[in-house]
Amino acid sequence: LNSGRNALKYLIEARNIQKIYIPVFLCSAVRQACLDMKIEIEYYTIDHKLNPKLDGIHLDYTKNEYIYIVNYYGQTSRDEVICWKNIYQNIIFDCAQDFFFAPIKGIDMIYTCRKFFGVTDGAYLNTEVLLKRELEMDYSYDRVQYLLGRYEKCASEFYKDYIINENRIENLPLRKMSKLTHGLLRTINYDEVVTKRNNNAEYLQKRLGDSNELTVILNDGMYMYPYKCKNGDALRRKVQREKLFIPTLWNDTFDIRNTLLEKELVQNVLPIPMDQRYGIQDMKEVCDIIENNK
Repeated sequence: LNSGRNALKYLIEARNIQKIYIPVFLCSAVRQACLDMKIEIEYYTIDHKLNPKLDGIHLDYTKNEYIYIVNYYGQTSRDEVICWKNIYQNIIFDCAQDFFFAPIKGIDMIYTCRKFFGVTDGAYLNTEVLLKRELEMDYSYDRVQYLLGRYEKCASEFYKDYIINENRIENLPLRKMSKLTHGLLRTINYDEVVTKRNNNAEYLQKRLGDSNELTVILNDGMYMYPYKCKNGDALRRKVQREKLFIPTLWNDTFDIRNTLLEKELVQNVLPIPMDQRYGIQDMKEVCDIIENNK
């Protein structure tokens, strides 16, 4: 499909979902997709290990209620997903941060491509349900300029174009993945991507693992390395002055519910980029900057 949020809309329509339980700590795109589809939303929280707290949820299967579970930084195991499936049946598993988590038969799973590869859009949906209508194919040719520009010039020069594209993604109608995106994804050496990401993650774990307040389980092809520390926001600002840019994920969580745990996760977890564009020397420089500014 053409985006992760549209993969969710696909499921809502195909399964006639009437109500969905989603975590407070979540990308706003998921909430907006649910609002766009005019279904009821109820929120649940997670624990300090990034696991969902689902004990108080009792699904009404006559109303096609579902639970949306997020695989934060790829820290969820297959056994946990299967356990939740056995207990609740109606679950949707968000793998936006774990592209290489192998699909599980009988479980609806959403994967997005933009977080892992040089494409402007694209998503995969693992499901056994089909829409009753035929989808048009999307087009991506008019969205690739900022990506092409970053090959020849500094990425910061195309930040505005990147933001424009992000806003356009929000309003894409539900369509199939474009031929351009599909073609670009077919050119990727996925084994090489996994190897590079694994090497970078192993180095970061070796250097930062002992001081990390999160117990990080390394998985194949990790999205980013989640480094949690006290005063993470302050550290983020310090390293930015040395041209190390670490994003703040899901700051709009506070618009939903300003709970202590979610606030701590937003402010103190530093998602360190470690994708296939980088090597061990880059990771060494990242660790040096972080350690020198703590």
